[in-house]
Amino acid sequence: MTQGATPGGGAIDSIRIAGRPLMASVVVAALVVCSLLLSAPGFAAGRILVISSGDEGIHAETLAALRRTLTAGPAAVDIETRLSTADSPAEALPPADLVITIGSRAAQTATALDPPAPLLHVLLSQQAFAALPARPSMLPRTAIVLDQPVERQLGLVRLALPDYDRIALIASPDSAQLAKAIEQGAQAHALSVSSAVIEDDRGLYTALRTTMAEPAVLITVPDPRIYHMHTAHNVLLTAFRLRSPVLGYSAAFVRAGAVIGLYTTPDQVGTEAATLALHTLAGAALPPPARPGLYEVEVNTTVARSLGLDLPSAEALHRGLKAIEAGNVP
Repeated sequence: MTQGATPGGGAIDSIRIAGRPLMASVVVAALVVCSLLLSAPGFAAGRILVISSGDEGIHAETLAALRRTLTAGPAAVDIETRLSTADSPAEALPPADLVITIGSRAAQTATALDPPAPLLHVLLSQQAFAALPARPSMLPRTAIVLDQPVERQLGLVRLALPDYDRIALIASPDSAQLAKAIEQGAQAHALSVSSAVIEDDRGLYTALRTTMAEPAVLITVPDPRIYHMHTAHNVLLTAFRLRSPVLGYSAAFVRAGAVIGLYTTPDQVGTEAATLALHTLAGAALPPPARPGLYEVEVNTTVARSLGLDLPSAEALHRGLKAIEAGNVP
């Protein structure tokens, strides 16, 4: 089952509550990527080692998209895989021109083993990437993190819920920097902010009641100390009772009751990783760590109607965000 990749450990992805996931234009994104692959000069053969934190679920979906895109272009790419789990950690690594890790555990393993090749980390949060120690060899590394850009999140709030002029944020010390960035960005969108920093989920209920004392859009941040399978239901129920829609960071969050979702799927993660890998094999330098360029917007129409909200379709919201990011909105 394809679902939104969850930064911060994937705990929310285990929720199974009915909703209405909507498909976005994966075909269009694939065509764009293919055009980039076919038009980019100087692709050369190379060897890629993929280290994955798992062999099923979102890890398998990411790997499948990575393989599909790598083998679709003109370059002859040799792909070898290794699994790094708690029960089966990767040890000796074969030589490679580029090492790609899928998931936080694989990123930790590759950093510790420090192979003599550039590293590309995917399917992990900005928080997990920032926590990695420096490479002993000081060889280059980068990441495509799962966290959505602040402007994209706030732009979606404005497009989907223009009648709300307040947002609510709850973070732990681990995610406080991300919450602060959203709070600072909100000023440009004329959004007031009610925020709270708590040590762990024991203070969550009080924080929810405080930050949403007046109706607000709760923007969830990918922080497993706060949002996980044991707290998601209470978060969504409390927000609903306080007439406050939730912006979720995974498909599972939307199925569970978030009104809107903004996330990158495992298929999109693999596609972006492959595109960057091919450019690297062709001689390009690794770019700085970046947020995802491909993403999905999802609307839970059932919850929206229950809150008396008439939202645009997911497709319309996606088009609107793309127009904003392309600078085509006056």
